[in-house]
Amino acid sequence: MPKKTPYLKSADPDFDPNEILECFDASDKGAGAVEDTEDSTAVFEHGQWWITCPSGAQFSVVDATGQGTVGGFDFEQVSEGGDR
Repeated sequence: MPKKTPYLKSADPDFDPNEILECFDASDKGAGAVEDTEDSTAVFEHGQWWITCPSGAQFSVVDATGQGTVGGFDFEQVSEGGDR
């Protein structure tokens, strides 16, 4: 019998982007690493969710558990952005 693939919120295009943004804002990476996350956007692209901050900083959204995660997510910064 084949193994069942676990459900990944970060790979679900129908997951609520507002919930992802709320988790990001509550995370150390969202609140601590980047200024002005209030106008950040969450977009589903290339099979996963991405967050872009007003500064241009981008974060990959991944499913995770444990210390430093919020709502079952962790956020990996993939670009620092710059002044816009």
